[in-house]
Amino acid sequence: MGHPSGSKFPKHQQQIHQLENELDRASQIIEELRRENIHLKHQNAQLQNRAINQQTVLQSDPAVSSVVIPHQNRHKNDLIYEDPDDQTGWEQLSNLPFTVKVLIVVLVIVLAGLATRQLRNLRSVVYLSPDGPGPLSSSEFPEPLSISPSTSSTNTASSSVSSLPPSKRLQNVKLVYNINKAPRFQISDELQLIVDEAIDLAEIKGLPTSALSISLIDDKTGKVAGYQEQTLRYPASLAKLFWMVALYAQVEKKLLPEDTVFSTEQCQNNLCKMVQKSDNDAASRIVDLLTDTTSQFQNSENYEQWLNQRQWVNRFFQEAGYQDINISQKNFPIPYLKLDEPQGFELRMRGNPENPLRNKMSSEQVARLMYEIVNRQAVSQKASENMMQLLRRDLRPEVWQQEQYNSVQGFLSELLPISEVYVASKVGWTSTSRQEVAYIATEDGKSAYILAIFGDDPAFANDWKIFPEISLHIYRRMNE
Repeated sequence: MGHPSGSKFPKHQQQIHQLENELDRASQIIEELRRENIHLKHQNAQLQNRAINQQTVLQSDPAVSSVVIPHQNRHKNDLIYEDPDDQTGWEQLSNLPFTVKVLIVVLVIVLAGLATRQLRNLRSVVYLSPDGPGPLSSSEFPEPLSISPSTSSTNTASSSVSSLPPSKRLQNVKLVYNINKAPRFQISDELQLIVDEAIDLAEIKGLPTSALSISLIDDKTGKVAGYQEQTLRYPASLAKLFWMVALYAQVEKKLLPEDTVFSTEQCQNNLCKMVQKSDNDAASRIVDLLTDTTSQFQNSENYEQWLNQRQWVNRFFQEAGYQDINISQKNFPIPYLKLDEPQGFELRMRGNPENPLRNKMSSEQVARLMYEIVNRQAVSQKASENMMQLLRRDLRPEVWQQEQYNSVQGFLSELLPISEVYVASKVGWTSTSRQEVAYIATEDGKSAYILAIFGDDPAFANDWKIFPEISLHIYRRMNE
């Protein structure tokens, strides 16, 4: 029943409504301060590391020295707040009512306690650069850390849980991606103009823009723009980015052993092969591991159970706000299984062969995930840092031109100035599509942004210049 015309809410309801608004605003300020704190820590560590690197370069051959690019710089004045008074985060926080301040203090204490508890349980699984992500040469990776089953209670616990029957292991712990709401982005007309210019580049070349999606996030301000960014499209190997995150989540929940995510100098484990080399064999094994399924021919009587387990990766992200995402299907061909295309249950789950169900996601979704990895939010700070190392790209031609599979030629980083930028990315490419999501940051800290592009048409698959050209244009515009 509604209120009579001209009446007001009771006083206590108004107070509750006001308090809710103030709490929401407080949470925004805390998020802004948290992001600022992360980047200030990165900046401090990078300045220290740069001094060390400069001294090392002077003592070595500059022609073969690795260039260490800082993650990014961030200053308080660079942050854009929605408050028209343009106050700093601390000033806004000081103006909040006393009750809200008390709630914030309690929240911080609780989070600090949870973080301390988590850190006690974490173990190093991948070598971390002292300054966070950065383009390191392979010679700078130490040997992987080892954990002895006889001395590690964590490893023992992992083994006992992961040895549960397939139908029980994933049901034993309720596991959903840890960030259940999309970040609070602010739509930017300035960024939208840049995206529109990128669309014009594709149109000039006669490429079908109806098959194009673009998402652009300014990581320094939280401003965004896009084009058909919510349209679900085939992601090809970008699904591997999501499988990587899910793998770290299961490891941290002790559903899988810690050595699952060990990284080595030779990139021999499945995780490294899947992310850096986009290896379908490695990806197939990881999907099997995550979902307790296989691609072998199955008894038709257990198809529903198999399908439910395979779709766990969908639920993991869908329940955290990645609406309608589908990443439950493997990438083909899979050489070790001698499967050039789906068969058995893999084929059955695709449904109508005339209109098969395929993996689907939007450029907005993959840009969000990259943003959360970059800002050390995905799974945990430690896991995100490990993932950033796996995603880093060495832009030196003498390096990537020697690779059988490289993520530079024909993609977003090919034309960027290698001495000025740091790039972390994941690419996808088939005979009918081209995709990539990349984090691009300049050494001087002037810009740091995430760019995701889907070209879901053979015209984009066959055009090896359009992605580099769009990326270079956006880079120049972001650094004007």
